[in-house]
Amino acid sequence: MKADEIIIRPILSEKSSLLREAKNKTYVFEVAKNSNKIEVLKAMKELFKVEALSCSIVNVRGKKKANIPYRGSVKRGHGKTASWKKAYVVLPEGKTIAELEA
Repeated sequence: MKADEIIIRPILSEKSSLLREAKNKTYVFEVAKNSNKIEVLKAMKELFKVEALSCSIVNVRGKKKANIPYRGSVKRGHGKTASWKKAYVVLPEGKTIAELEA
């Protein structure tokens, strides 16, 4: 797989920005479901020109959704959001990813 296929997008949330500002500089990315830690570290080096210290990967399960009556409109059915994979990448102290710091 190519590096741009492995790292799908950065996760820009309140929690991820707090992790980024912390001492250990942890960045959070959505990654391909079939990728592993070694591939994510190589993709970080290729895409962002940064040598990462470590990588942790979490499988995020999809949430169940149920359609309920709302303002007289009755739409019945059930569904589920897609499951996805998240990677926490730790950079060495003093290193940042300039594209994500804007």
